[in-house]
Amino acid sequence: MIDYIVKHQNSYVYSNLFKNNLVELIDKGAEITKLLGSDILYFQFDYDQWPDNSTEHEKILAPYLHSMLKLRFHYQ
Repeated sequence: MIDYIVKHQNSYVYSNLFKNNLVELIDKGAEITKLLGSDILYFQFDYDQWPDNSTEHEKILAPYLHSMLKLRFHYQ
């Protein structure tokens, strides 16, 4: 199943299938080398409006406890 997903549907969308079961797959001896080298568990964000562009230093240094995917919407 892992080989099929890596080969035909290599997308971070399928990470939910593995992120909670990865340790169990390793314990059972499943071959996960291709999975770790795929785009499923790795996704690169390329967006110019991240907090490092903000001039509000107090807001940048404040802890952030929400979803990383919504981080960019909390800064101007």
